[in-house]
Amino acid sequence: MKTHCALSLKRLEKIPAKRNDEDTIRERRERVETYIADKDMDFEPNCVFLVEAGVNLHIVRNRGLSAKGKHVKAIVPMNRGTSITILGAISFAEVIDISLRKPTSVTNTKKRKLDGKAVKVTKGTNTSHYLNYFCNVMDVLDKIRYKVST
Repeated sequence: MKTHCALSLKRLEKIPAKRNDEDTIRERRERVETYIADKDMDFEPNCVFLVEAGVNLHIVRNRGLSAKGKHVKAIVPMNRGTSITILGAISFAEVIDISLRKPTSVTNTKKRKLDGKAVKVTKGTNTSHYLNYFCNVMDVLDKIRYKVST
């Protein structure tokens, strides 16, 4: 099959059957139509979009290209690297707030070891970090609304 039909085995992307079901699409459409029909909802000044992005500079590909019959090899770093979280909040009028969070090293009772040496464990972004960010966004919005009203 590989040589005569030019087919190759690839990783399957799984899509839930209900995702594109007619009932699901109808429900989404009805929900959007109710938001649009609500005259009390003024989207432009009242909507804030929150965005989160995670970046890790040590990510490597799972797949690669090679000549037929040869193995794919890549040199990769042994450490996992630090993941950086970027949080942003924008409205119709402006960028409200952008935050960059790098994980910090913490001491842990269970030490991880790499090549017989103790490694510091880093603590990533958790729920309390998100809640603090949201509180900060709300404070910024209050200041913006105060400026506009005065």
